Amino acid sequence: LLREGGAILVLEPAGGGSFNEAKARFGVGSGNEGPLKTAALTAMQNLPGWDLSEAHRFMTDFLFADETDFFDHKLPHFRQLQAEQQREIQHFLRRQQTADGIILTAERCLDLLQPASETENSSTQLPIN
Repeated sequence: LLREGGAILVLEPAGGGSFNEAKARFGVGSGNEGPLKTAALTAMQNLPGWDLSEAHRFMTDFLFADETDFFDHKLPHFRQLQAEQQREIQHFLRRQQTADGIILTAERCLDLLQPASETENSSTQLPIN
């Protein structure tokens, strides 16, 4: 439910960044969100009486203290993988190592969904630089 003049901000994953590369290459995280994302975007675009803004794309960082932190939270089955694949993942993570820890980036999209009558009467844009 929205109050009059309200809008819905929709945050969704996009395709770029090292975290998404890790998902594609090593099966990290929650799996392939592509089909669900496509279905959700199509549903929002075709929602009668609503308008969807052009997506604002940005990068976000995921910080892991070290490899163990990453494995515990995103790849708990790491120890069961073949030794060659373990080395490949460790090499990938070392390339993401910073003084603060391992930083993986992920592209995100921010959309504004609002009633069509609101967009007809205003030129609302996402207030993000």
